[in-house]
Amino acid sequence: MEEMNNQNRNNRAWILLCASLLAASGCGSSTAETTASTAVATAAAETTQATTAETGTYTDLDLLDLDGWWVRPEGYVSIGISLLDYFYVDSDTGTWTGYDDYGQENGMGGDVWIEDGCLVLTGALGDEETAIPILDEYTLVDDNGAPYFEWTDDPGFTGDVTESGITGQWFANGDTSSDTYYVFHEDFSSEKCVMGSITNDTYHVTDMTGSAPSFNGVSIGPENYNPMQITFDNDVFSSLTLIANGKAFLSDDQYFIHEGSENDPDVRSECVLMLRTWKMTDESGYYMDFYPNYGVALYDSSASEIAPGTWSVSGGVIRIQWENGTEDELSLEIGDENSTLHYDTEGGDFTNSEW
Repeated sequence: MEEMNNQNRNNRAWILLCASLLAASGCGSSTAETTASTAVATAAAETTQATTAETGTYTDLDLLDLDGWWVRPEGYVSIGISLLDYFYVDSDTGTWTGYDDYGQENGMGGDVWIEDGCLVLTGALGDEETAIPILDEYTLVDDNGAPYFEWTDDPGFTGDVTESGITGQWFANGDTSSDTYYVFHEDFSSEKCVMGSITNDTYHVTDMTGSAPSFNGVSIGPENYNPMQITFDNDVFSSLTLIANGKAFLSDDQYFIHEGSENDPDVRSECVLMLRTWKMTDESGYYMDFYPNYGVALYDSSASEIAPGTWSVSGGVIRIQWENGTEDELSLEIGDENSTLHYDTEGGDFTNSEW
C-alpha cells in the first residue's frame, strides 16, 4: 500500500509539473523560477567578482579578451545550456554562434557581452539571458565552480558531414548481424538491403535549407536547422535525413547507425527517442515528441497546449531544457518491442509503441 501511495504521489507530482510547464509555455518563467534563476546567477557572479578582486588579475577583461572558440571540457556532463558544446564569440560584432560536432552552425546564437564578472549570452535558453561566470580569459565556470567552457584556438570538430563521412555501412537498429542495411561507396554507388534483397542505386549528399519544426503553430527547438540529406537517382521519392550529428538516419520505421557508432549507447538513445511519439503510461493524456534539431514538445491529447524545449543525451542521461527555464532529467530503457522513458526528476513514465 505504501508503494502504491508513493507511485500515486509521483504521478500527481508529474501531472502538476506538466500542467505547470504547459501553463508557463509562451509566457516565460514564473516569478519564483525567475527569482531563483536570478539568485543563482547573481551568487555565481558575486563569487567570480570576489575571486577577481582578490587576485586583481582579470578585473579589466573585455569582450576582445574572450574572442574566439569555446568548447566543453572533455568528460563534462552538461547542465544548463544542454545543447551547446561549441560556440564562437565575435567581439567585433558583439555576437556569438553555436556549432555542432561537425563544425556546422546549430541554429543557436545571439548577442554577447560581459557584465558583473559573467559572459552573458542571449538566445541560449529561449528568450532569457544566460550569464556564465568568468574564471579567467581561458575558462568559464558553472554554478558549482567547475570548468564549463574552455577557450581554444582549435575546436577539434569531428569533420564535415560530406560523402567521406557517409561512405560505409549503416546497420538497421545498430545491429551488425541484421540482413537489413545500407552501404554507400565513394563512387556514389549504393546498396539497400532489406531482409537479404539488394537494390542498387546512385546517391547524392546535399545540405537541406530548413528551420525549426512547427507543432500547431509553435516553433520547436533551435532555428536554422540545416541537416545533410541523402537522395537517390532511381528512387527519387526516397530520401534520408541524417540525425545524431550525422551518425544515423531514420527509414521505414527503423533507425540506421553508421559503422563505428553502432556501439555508442547515446547515439542509439537519440534514435529511439526520435523514432516515435511518447505517451505517458498513466493515461493522463500527455505526450512528448523529440525532433532531429534537438527540439522537444510536451503536449496534451488535444495538442491545444504545448510546452517547447530542447534536449540532449550525454552519458546515458537525457536532459530537457524547457523554454520556461526549468530543466529535467530522464533515463531510457530500450526494449525489444517497447521502450520506456523514465522521468527521473518528478516520477512518471512514458512509453512508445512497438518499433
